[in-house]
Amino acid sequence: MAQHPELIWIKTVHVLACLSGVAWGRYQVAYLNSLGIAPSTLGALRAAGLAAKFFCTPLWGAWADARPGVAPLLAAVAATASLIRLYQAPTVVGSLPLLFALKAARSAANGLATLTDALTLRVVEAHREAGYGAQRLWTGVAWGGGSLAVGYAIDARGYDAIFAWTVGFSVALAALLACRPAPPPGAASVAAKAAPPAPTALGALRSFRDRCARESRLRPFLLLMALYGVAMSLVEALLFLQMAREFGSSKRLMGAVTLVGTTTELPTFHRSDALVARFGHARLLRAAHGCMVLRLCALACVTPAAAPWALPLLQLLHGPCFALAWSAAVSFAADATPPRLRATSQSALSTAYYVLGAGVGSVLWSCAYEYLGARATYLSGAALVAAAAGALLPRLEGDAKGAEDAGEP
Repeated sequence: MAQHPELIWIKTVHVLACLSGVAWGRYQVAYLNSLGIAPSTLGALRAAGLAAKFFCTPLWGAWADARPGVAPLLAAVAATASLIRLYQAPTVVGSLPLLFALKAARSAANGLATLTDALTLRVVEAHREAGYGAQRLWTGVAWGGGSLAVGYAIDARGYDAIFAWTVGFSVALAALLACRPAPPPGAASVAAKAAPPAPTALGALRSFRDRCARESRLRPFLLLMALYGVAMSLVEALLFLQMAREFGSSKRLMGAVTLVGTTTELPTFHRSDALVARFGHARLLRAAHGCMVLRLCALACVTPAAAPWALPLLQLLHGPCFALAWSAAVSFAADATPPRLRATSQSALSTAYYVLGAGVGSVLWSCAYEYLGARATYLSGAALVAAAAGALLPRLEGDAKGAEDAGEP
């Protein structure tokens, strides 16, 4: 059956949003390192960016609740594309205060992931046959393929390729957002019935705060996802460092490991909505945590001789670890809040997982690897995942209260 044009459009939005961020996200450290910036300064820059995201990501979500549609996402695309060029300005890169200010400003403006997810949830409300996971199906492949393509472009043209790539795909994304297809007949009335008039941005934040106070499962859920983000960052922070330092792995093997991992997201995201409907959020999160424990314990056992075949094989667990957990988490956050607060809820989830979890994890695991070594660090991560699952997952059982609470302010 042919898909509605709006569903094809939102899938393409996901792909272009991913491609617009992959060049800087994947190679910014290499670029800044080429300018002679010290590793300690790079770490401090990352901390500044995460701090800005921590405070501003919820504001993007609240604005999306107050202004449903493409306007918030268009604003984020324009801001990030404009600011990226300043990293090429000698005045900026030659001044640490200006560099820190630019890092904080662009990180604060970068609400693309949260806003794309929020827009997706609004789109699928009008399409009964659609779900969130199927719409972001190809983003993993876009990230893996984009990383590879940008790497080739940098080798051919230098680091200028990062900026040309980012601006080019940002312009393409903005053009696509401006050409949103008409929703199916009756979609506007469905949306109006599902959600009352949108609050102001500050009102959305206050309502979500009150929701967390009354919905007993939201707080343990956000803590669980923050800790899961800490654990997931262990693989991101340590695996390729270990491959380079301890295993002497080729760039080809590193590329293969990345490609295998991102490709495994496809079948999981494709079936994620059916899996959520059949098994529920808590069971899927439990399965993802179990896969993560297995993955980290197995990585602790990899030897240099086994690395060429073992690492691509273990990357097959990336799909269940990430795609299963993220699909269940997005669905849980949406079901646990009324429709008019879903963008704010998604921004809180993104802040917990991508900002707080990844930020704490990058510092924690880097120090652990330096003092404990790879094996003990992987096993510590597995213990953290198991403990978090045991303590917090039982508190997520039961049906979400959803949007129909009579006392919702």
